[in-house]
Amino acid sequence: FFASVHAFGGGTYPGTGGARTKSAANVLNVPLPPPIKKSGFRRAVEKIARRVKAFGPDLLLLSAGFDGHRDDLADLGRLDEEDYGRCTKILLASCGCPCVSILE
Repeated sequence: FFASVHAFGGGTYPGTGGARTKSAANVLNVPLPPPIKKSGFRRAVEKIARRVKAFGPDLLLLSAGFDGHRDDLADLGRLDEEDYGRCTKILLASCGCPCVSILE
């Protein structure tokens, strides 16, 4: 299972992964319009957490870019450290398995 939360629309690069993008059954794209807001990000992560729980992984690989951070030069979001931490906890709680977290 693979899931992605990302900015989509308004000229964001690379312009793929929209809500209408046809993907495999084990792929979940959750595009959010920039600027990414806290509430939208959390809802997206909760949606992913439900799918993670249903999938039942033995290992969670969390690859995080921080384009949505309020201080990122890309200016795609309004998120802060607490948002990323809170959402990591949501994902960890959904699977109860080991996690490897990687910064892109």
